[in-house]
Amino acid sequence: MLQAILFACVLTGILTGVLVQQMGFGLLVSLVSLAHALVLGLPAFWLFSRAKAANVWTTVSCGFLIGLIPVSLLNWNITFLYLVFAWIGSVIAWLFWVSLTLLAARSKSTTDTESRPAKPE
Repeated sequence: MLQAILFACVLTGILTGVLVQQMGFGLLVSLVSLAHALVLGLPAFWLFSRAKAANVWTTVSCGFLIGLIPVSLLNWNITFLYLVFAWIGSVIAWLFWVSLTLLAARSKSTTDTESRPAKPE
């Protein structure tokens, strides 16, 4: 799960850095999003998992709301900034879900091949 979080945050930072053409800003986005994902996103995902309600829609919705938190706490009155942070949160949550699904499928295929008996020669 931590691999999926790290992948999602780093990839979003890279994409943001490329979009605004400043990789320093992309690094800042990666670090802030990693902190938010670990402190807010991981417990939210854990709660939804325990309630058996974790899916792509709940994950992206939580990412959207978690993305709004920094702008809301600072009480900035810039509507565009709200949308940017919410979009970044949604993208991170979606990338997390995709990478978590791929890692789970990879893990399952690895355990399936390891549990098969060896073919007699």
